[in-house]
Amino acid sequence: MGYNSTRYIHTLYQAMNLAFADRDFYYGDPAFPPEEPIKGLLSKLYAKERSELINFDKNEPGVKPGDPYPYEDKVNPFKKSINNSDNEQGFNFDQFDEDYIKSFTAGTTSVEAADENGWVVSMTPSGGWIPACIAGNTGIRMSQRMQSFVLDEKENPYNVVAPGKRPRVTLTPTLALKDGKPFLSFAKQGR
Repeated sequence: MGYNSTRYIHTLYQAMNLAFADRDFYYGDPAFPPEEPIKGLLSKLYAKERSELINFDKNEPGVKPGDPYPYEDKVNPFKKSINNSDNEQGFNFDQFDEDYIKSFTAGTTSVEAADENGWVVSMTPSGGWIPACIAGNTGIRMSQRMQSFVLDEKENPYNVVAPGKRPRVTLTPTLALKDGKPFLSFAKQGR
């Protein structure tokens, strides 16, 4: 294809769409059921099956998750949810002018801080700006990143929000511990 050629970049983009569709459906908190089909998702044969869906002529924005369960010798108990899944999440920018869109999509911020008392924080407040809504009277803005949270188990049993459950999101604020104490605060912001 030629490194960084148009065909190469398009193919990589389409492969990422397929992988993200699987991620958005199947990834959840591994401490909660249902168990993710990791063996199937990592199967070379499953990857080959998914790669055959790549359209080399145009973008396919409505890519759906695949079915990795046969690659674990299992039957997918959530096949109906996959068929009903909608991978076209996002925000409709048509109602805003170009300057607003440019400022809204300017990038992600990452904040890392520590003090002499041992308080350490890692924050990636991406998407927490307008048009975010406020959680009741708390003053806490709820990010558009919550678009990947699922409230109805019928839509996605893996990533449904529940008490004590860690939802799958794309943000990466991280604290590394050493001997049970904060050692390093880091994150990766986009753009």
